[in-house]
Amino acid sequence: MQTITLSEINSRLLQELEMFNSVSGLFVRITFFSILLFPMAHADPGCQVAPERQVIDQFMALNPGGALQQISQISSSDSENPALDLYRGMAAMVRAFRDDAVDAARRPYDDEALRYFAQAVKKANRRIESNPADAAARFALGASQSYQAGLLEARGKRLKALKLVHRGREELQSLITDHPDMEEAYMVLGLFEYFLGNNAEENGMSARLLNLTGDPELGLSYLERAVESAPNVAPEAARILLMDTSLSDNEMCRYADLSTQMNTRYPSNRIFRLLSELLPLQCRLAEAEGESVSPSVGVTLNTGCTG
Repeated sequence: MQTITLSEINSRLLQELEMFNSVSGLFVRITFFSILLFPMAHADPGCQVAPERQVIDQFMALNPGGALQQISQISSSDSENPALDLYRGMAAMVRAFRDDAVDAARRPYDDEALRYFAQAVKKANRRIESNPADAAARFALGASQSYQAGLLEARGKRLKALKLVHRGREELQSLITDHPDMEEAYMVLGLFEYFLGNNAEENGMSARLLNLTGDPELGLSYLERAVESAPNVAPEAARILLMDTSLSDNEMCRYADLSTQMNTRYPSNRIFRLLSELLPLQCRLAEAEGESVSPSVGVTLNTGCTG
């Protein structure tokens, strides 16, 4: 019987991830996947979730069309909701992967996404001016700025991206001070902390002048908190932990259980299926070879159920 080595597993995993991964941002890799079908997420039929969570579920299930339909339904009752443009921008990026757009062919999709993110920022600012206590608008503002920054940094506009990071992080830090129960904010704050901390040398003097240093471990803890406690964005926080961190192979064992949960929730998503198969095997082989692996953090994906 042929023995599968750890290096062979890693090679296979990297080959698969390279088929799907794309933009590497300053602090967030905005990664979605090309699609062949439009599968629905597997959910408890008795579980009622917020419309915003339904949008995120559609993205995780690789169904941008379904997400846009859901956005249209929300828009009919609240057309000025800044979160709608945030989601439309994300949908534009999903379509880029669906259409296999890369390099120059991808630019129109990113341009569309940037326009939507800019609209979300404007709408959020208007709402905040009229009602500074509007927590949802403040979250939409910080999240939109984070995605803007990721796209701009990928285009080489690092200083402009850093300024957006500075504003976005300040907004969200203020938000959780005023609203400690605003769990959605921890996903974006986790991105800020983890990726700023991991890219300190690349960010250079500009980041230090703006006090844009980060703490990777704090970032991971924020992302884990969002997985468990943020009803709307928990799946995106889980995706980031599984796909967009730069943890070593053995450190990734802390999220092996999470990969199984994501595969169960989104069974048609090929990358989650692959991770759920390979991560546990990789960890068992590492342990068998006497290597130290990180124990599971024991996070449970928030289902978003409201009733």
